[in-house]
Amino acid sequence: MIELAKKTLIDGGYSAVVVKDNKVLHAVMGTGVYPVIKLYNEHPEDMKDAIVADKIIGRAAAIVYILCGIKEIYCHVISQPGIEILDKYGIKHSQHSIVPRIDNRTKTDMCPMEKSSFKSDDIHEAYAAMIEFGKSVNRL
Repeated sequence: MIELAKKTLIDGGYSAVVVKDNKVLHAVMGTGVYPVIKLYNEHPEDMKDAIVADKIIGRAAAIVYILCGIKEIYCHVISQPGIEILDKYGIKHSQHSIVPRIDNRTKTDMCPMEKSSFKSDDIHEAYAAMIEFGKSVNRL
């Protein structure tokens, strides 16, 4: 199933793809972690035990996927902190490339959503900080 998710992600140019029971349930476009948060909020039952492929995963997106209860993920690009938290929670992952961190769009600093994910080691508290940040910039 990971190959189906990966192929759909790459061939379709999507941001994220969710596969379950050998079927593509969701293939979404968007920037940052916001499409993942939307999937988590609108389709929690589809996310539980799903296989996911995602274009870019940092610590923030990894936290959302952990909360979703996914089983496995392929990331085209993943950050080292993303790997560390997926490993901590036992989420199987594979990737095309690893980067030290996820940067903001101008490449001048760390992505602000990533920064908010480091406000706590507790994933629920980190998620709350991420949501607070998303609301403060009118993205949620």
